[in-house]
Amino acid sequence: MKYNAAIELIIASFLCMGCSGQISKNLDACRLNVPPPDSEVRDTHAGKILSYPANVGGNYSGCKKVWLEDGSPLIFLEIKNGSILKVDAFEDGAIGFTCRFKNGGELLEGSSKKCLPIIKWRN
Repeated sequence: MKYNAAIELIIASFLCMGCSGQISKNLDACRLNVPPPDSEVRDTHAGKILSYPANVGGNYSGCKKVWLEDGSPLIFLEIKNGSILKVDAFEDGAIGFTCRFKNGGELLEGSSKKCLPIIKWRN
């Protein structure tokens, strides 16, 4: 699977912008470097991936982070009032690329080839 396709699958599976549900603890995901014990765990063909917070509502502001099973970072998202503003995608433990978006989803920074259309990320 190509890297962009894997990122698209992960974000679509974990972002769940329209989901209802409460964040179980009042942890600031933006400050986390490792997944907390109550992270959501999903099995994929490539292994387990963990995300925190598990479900965010449509007006959520903060971060959503996804890690590989071994705790290495995979995707970090910055969200404001339900809109994705920044995505850091990691490769081999370091930031592989960054995408920045305007509130409406317009790409402000990043490769259009690597930065997936934001509308897909909101599914």
